[in-house]
Amino acid sequence: MSLARVVVALGAERGEPLASAVRLAHALPASLLGVFVEDDAWRRLAALPFAQVAGHGPLSRALDPVSLERALRRAAAELEAALAGAAASLPLGWSFRVARGPTAAEASALAEPDDLLVIEARALGAAGATVFGRARASVLCLRGRPRGPVVVRAELPAAALAVAAQLAAAAGGELLLLATEPSAAARRAAAAAGVALRHAPHDGERLAMLASRAVVVAAPDEAERLLRTLRCSLLVVR
Repeated sequence: MSLARVVVALGAERGEPLASAVRLAHALPASLLGVFVEDDAWRRLAALPFAQVAGHGPLSRALDPVSLERALRRAAAELEAALAGAAASLPLGWSFRVARGPTAAEASALAEPDDLLVIEARALGAAGATVFGRARASVLCLRGRPRGPVVVRAELPAAALAVAAQLAAAAGGELLLLATEPSAAARRAAAAAGVALRHAPHDGERLAMLASRAVVVAAPDEAERLLRTLRCSLLVVR
């Protein structure tokens, strides 16, 4: 299984999602789709007579509907320019879209089954269960830069193991199977992606030790629970 695109949900400020998505798309290799979602929550906030937004970035002075619309257009232009610059230096095929609505739902709707959706865990909010349950693509929920091993906690279908191994290769890590013995399917996936495969007995203490630096692989029906209990990035595979 090969991934066709990396689809990244972008917020108003540049950050780790864009940098990680560019690195992953280049390493896989895959094309890159950047999606800037104009979250309606900003418009509801700007409509309030007492609204004030403080901080850094394009939205820091958006205090009313008119200035907010200008800020959103400026943010989209800056993000598209940043994506174009990063892609041109590699080089990397890319495209850019602007959507309107809840960030997680709009980004997941644009991701196809053979894509990898990259989104910050904090952007999921209350929509986490919906995204995990309905997204057609695999989803990488980021908490910082992906680093360390990609941890597979249980046996997965061959296609899911392939995605996990590809991510391990793109992140410069290894595939760690929490099992007493690696399966033939895991060996094939690691060999195809060109990554090292390790295995270790599964236990909660080991997973907690890895949780601050690993990417843990999960099935959709357990993803929301793991996102609440672990501190690391989470790869939800289809």
